[in-house]
Amino acid sequence: MSAAIPATRRGILLWTVLVGGALACGGFHKSELVCEEAVVKIAECCPRVDTRLVNCDHDETCTRTHVPDVDEALAACLERKDCATLVAEGVCSSLARATSNPDAFGRTNRRFSGVCP
Repeated sequence: MSAAIPATRRGILLWTVLVGGALACGGFHKSELVCEEAVVKIAECCPRVDTRLVNCDHDETCTRTHVPDVDEALAACLERKDCATLVAEGVCSSLARATSNPDAFGRTNRRFSGVCP
């Protein structure tokens, strides 16, 4: 008879594996955190934007580099404006269009350049 692992211990083990795996693979890039924080603001202010389609991964391989869809300039723009301004200036509409068409800003890296004046 084997003893079951308590839920809290399973949670700690899972957390350790996830963090260890992330660190072993190069850790987190600052641009990923900036993007993730911007996605929170987008979700809060622009409910029509499918934030599941925003890729915040920073991946570098020998043949390709993918940087997060939301760069630091866009994140800063989103941060300094309130939700009403983002809606009034059409930023939410532009983001909604970009996420509804995966090829709107390129096949390999859908960046949202120019959507936040």
